Amino acid sequence: MQGNACDFALAEPVDVVFSNAVFHWIDEGRQPDMLRCVYRALKPGGQFVFEMGGKGNNALIHGSLRRAFERRGLEYHFPFFFPSIGEYASLMENAGFLVRMAILFDRKTRLDGDDGLHDWIRMFVKAPFDGIAAAEAEAIIREAVEELRPRLCEDGVWYADYVRLRCKAVVQGLAPGMVETGLQECNPETPGLSVIKIEPVLVTGKRGQ
Repeated sequence: MQGNACDFALAEPVDVVFSNAVFHWIDEGRQPDMLRCVYRALKPGGQFVFEMGGKGNNALIHGSLRRAFERRGLEYHFPFFFPSIGEYASLMENAGFLVRMAILFDRKTRLDGDDGLHDWIRMFVKAPFDGIAAAEAEAIIREAVEELRPRLCEDGVWYADYVRLRCKAVVQGLAPGMVETGLQECNPETPGLSVIKIEPVLVTGKRGQ
């Protein structure tokens, strides 16, 4: 099914809701709506397992872009929500979840090609460049790339400074005959386990990660 992650309902609740690299694309103000939808989609004892960008994610990259914008008298509109453990645990608890596990960790990520960082910015950092002429946008990106080269390019290989937030939460209470499943067992192929995945829809020129 395809729909709005902040406004959806299932015909029948499921055992597990799983997502990877989606929730940081959702505006901070819409996070409570999304979490309430997920909570309603789960059975009693159901599990919510996900990973998203966490506090400090791509801080070097966004910091360099912000400085390049400011040198031109432009405002850098930060388009993501990268929460801390405390921030997101509170949001989940307010939606009714019991948070079982939350970790924030660095995950340096290799980027492909000689222009790996340039291409990554072009693909994933679009909103701040809205209304900026193509030539100026290219100059900003090139400037940021060169500033970051000493820190994010190692032996000719580019990396992105990812920080990820990985969580597991449950809907309190077990339905008759249910036992809580460990995080490692949340596999869509598990017989009898009903799972939905919240994934991004890639639209040309728009978001996707």
